[in-house]
Amino acid sequence: MRLSSFLALFRPALPLILGLSLGCSLSLLMVSWRQGDTDESCRDELGNGRLFLGRGDAQRVSRDEAGDEDFHPRIVPYHKDPNKPHKKVLRTRYIHTELGIRERLLVGVLTSRATLNTLAVAVNRTVAHHFHRTFFFTGLRSPKVPHGMTVVAHGDDRPVWLMYETVRHLHQHYGSDYDWFLLAQDDTYMQADRLSELVGHLSAGQDLYMGRAEEFIGGEEKARYCHGGYGYLLSRSLLARLQPHLDTCRNDILSVRPDEWLGRCIIDYLGLSCLEVHQEMTYRYFELRKNADPEREDSTEFKNAFTVHPVSEPNLMYRLHKRFSQIELEWTYLQIEQLQMQINNLSDLTPEGRAGVTWPIGINPPFKPRTRFERVSQTDVFAGIKAMIGEVEKRYGDVKIPWISVKTEVPSQVKLMDIISKKHPVDTLFFLASVWTEVNADFLNRCRMNAISNWQVFFPIHFQEYSPAVIYRDQQPSAASSSFASESLRDGHFDRHVFDEACFYNADYMSARTKMAADILDNEELLESMDVYDIFVRYSGLHVFRAVEPALIQKYVRRACNPRFSEDIYHRCVISNLEGLGSRSHLAMALFEQEQANST
Repeated sequence: MRLSSFLALFRPALPLILGLSLGCSLSLLMVSWRQGDTDESCRDELGNGRLFLGRGDAQRVSRDEAGDEDFHPRIVPYHKDPNKPHKKVLRTRYIHTELGIRERLLVGVLTSRATLNTLAVAVNRTVAHHFHRTFFFTGLRSPKVPHGMTVVAHGDDRPVWLMYETVRHLHQHYGSDYDWFLLAQDDTYMQADRLSELVGHLSAGQDLYMGRAEEFIGGEEKARYCHGGYGYLLSRSLLARLQPHLDTCRNDILSVRPDEWLGRCIIDYLGLSCLEVHQEMTYRYFELRKNADPEREDSTEFKNAFTVHPVSEPNLMYRLHKRFSQIELEWTYLQIEQLQMQINNLSDLTPEGRAGVTWPIGINPPFKPRTRFERVSQTDVFAGIKAMIGEVEKRYGDVKIPWISVKTEVPSQVKLMDIISKKHPVDTLFFLASVWTEVNADFLNRCRMNAISNWQVFFPIHFQEYSPAVIYRDQQPSAASSSFASESLRDGHFDRHVFDEACFYNADYMSARTKMAADILDNEELLESMDVYDIFVRYSGLHVFRAVEPALIQKYVRRACNPRFSEDIYHRCVISNLEGLGSRSHLAMALFEQEQANST
């Protein structure tokens, strides 16, 4: 597989970057850069970030061929020279660095000490967060730099000197990290999404100077410079070629306007003029009239503009941003309507016809029930919980059980109580129980009597029924033993290993959780290792009353023991499951019958 084909999988514009014959190899699997001195031409080109050959180089291609963009990468197979000493291989940390993948656009805003806290702040608040990186360049540092802005002060407020230092700074620090550089003034409103889309359609492997073309003073030349008020794009390769000539331009070219000075430098030493149209892509701009109202601007030129100039005050910048946001929203709604019409028209060609069109059009439903009696799919994570609640509601026909879901990796009583506690008054008396617990009036009275506010909490020990599969085996239970109104206890035991049932006041729980907050800061996993009983024992200082409760009966259910709980809670859960199967006599009888069946 060729290198050009491999790079094309990552980015369509990369083969253009490697298009010029560099006379060196780029090995993705062996070596990218080497430490130490070397006389290989490849390292020199990669070291200074220049993958494109400048004018006057021996291996330079003509401008016509470069503009044609029909580049053919030259691949030189990697081989190790045995005559050269071994050098330590230095690989880059990120693959995009080794492949030469760069960010698309960096924005530089030219401001001044007088407008840094007004217009520059308005630019930062409206569009800066839509660009990958935005810098504000000024001459003299302001006494107070606005919050959230990256400001670079060069130390000289002369306009041409500020432009010179800005271009030099961009090349020196970011010349190898970005494909395009947008320079604009702080009185320029920029439509960030459209500018990003523009550079996304431009090839990064060419020298390009793009913006609003202006004639020089006098107008004798056909060459044009880009007006700074409407912003202009500089390609990375152009910036690299311009760098050696910046000092000469600063000394030789006399100009009052910084944008005119930069345009003259590019024309004189690179032979490039400002372009408004390139590769059928147009740099659109709009000149704002004095005292114009953005909300009344309705022309096509305004609606399609990438930049607007001049913006005289921050309030006007915000009004422009509001207007363009409305325009983008209207276009978005229009595109949605057009797509819906296309989907609706194409639905006639589908097997289901127009009857198969969903509502809203174009949005697939997450679940389509076959009948009106079908709220749940097979992938419902709460299917087991809902089944348990449904069974309890069938048992008690006049009861509806509300439920809430708590998103947590390790479900626990404490995390559930933290949510419920906030939804009730502090004088609320809580009774915790599982869905399999049978409650009668006698127990509820004892719950109210044994839970004393600011003094005592009550943790009853419920009576747990044994497993019907072990107790009755192939026999059906009698009506008396299965009746919920039976006066005597059924086959089972008091389960001392379970602390699920509890009676306490909300104020007592909130007080204990407040004392626990300091320990949670040091150990966030503490909540996963404790239940409500542990919290009252360790942090409440109240009397914890625990006693058997014959009026509190729980049907047999195998508890789900989560190994992520604390060792003590997990151990109690396992022991409860084992002892809840049956008594010693029941287990012995089951083993005896099993051995008899195996022997025959």
